[in-house]
Amino acid sequence: MLFSALNTSGDGLTADQFWMDVISNNLANSQTSETPQGGPFREQLVELSAVPLQAGGQGGVVVSGVVGSAAPFPQQYDPGSPLANAQGYVAMSNVDVTGQMVDLLAASRAYQANATVFSDLVKEEQAGLQI
Repeated sequence: MLFSALNTSGDGLTADQFWMDVISNNLANSQTSETPQGGPFREQLVELSAVPLQAGGQGGVVVSGVVGSAAPFPQQYDPGSPLANAQGYVAMSNVDVTGQMVDLLAASRAYQANATVFSDLVKEEQAGLQI
């Protein structure tokens, strides 16, 4: 039972860390209007999937993918930019900085919660082994 709880908590830690990494990349590219692939940077969103509970009591969560946001690219008037269209507008990244900061807070809290569970389980097991 202990190992399944540790595995579940570990899955959460891994998923939360991945989520924070994607958020960091989004924030770093929030002003990127031209990528090597062409066009502005598209906000990336993490998709998580539940791991069904197994007979041994083990379940958890895994990152099932990363998808680009469907939000439209905001247009910024900058007729002097080489990226401007015929009307003088440049397509900017669709990263919602405020939303990403809220997600970062949520991911950070989830990481802290999983780390606390993991730590408490280890301490509980160590206390049970003392004679």
